[in-house]
Amino acid sequence: MAYRLLHYHGISPENLALVGNGYSKPESVGLTESSALTRQRAKACAFVGCVLSSAIAFAMVGLFHTDFGLALAAALVLLVPISAMVGSLAGAGLGWLLGCWGEVGRLSIYRHHLRQGHYLLMIEGSEKTVLLSQEVLGQYATPKT
Repeated sequence: MAYRLLHYHGISPENLALVGNGYSKPESVGLTESSALTRQRAKACAFVGCVLSSAIAFAMVGLFHTDFGLALAAALVLLVPISAMVGSLAGAGLGWLLGCWGEVGRLSIYRHHLRQGHYLLMIEGSEKTVLLSQEVLGQYATPKT
């Protein structure tokens, strides 16, 4: 009913996606499984943590070698891979936390409603299109008491 109402008010069907049983699948509109999203976030943050900690370690090795005149001893050479491992572990942990507390909560709510047999109407387009859609649907929404 909402889909037809928006179409009647000039919102193109290209800007609408009806997600649910018999219509679009959640994966086709970007609603991935929460565990997959958490893994993606953890991998991305682990990579960034590894790169950043390695860069810092290389800078420290260069600083110790040039400013303090220390030879590139095994302790300084080991600093780079050890800091890369620590940085990637810290990044993975941070990514996992961000994944769990970020979008995954909202994503699991949407998935829960879809499993209950409800439908999700997604509107995509310019800001004007989205605001018009919200206004049209807001006129017909029943107030919660």
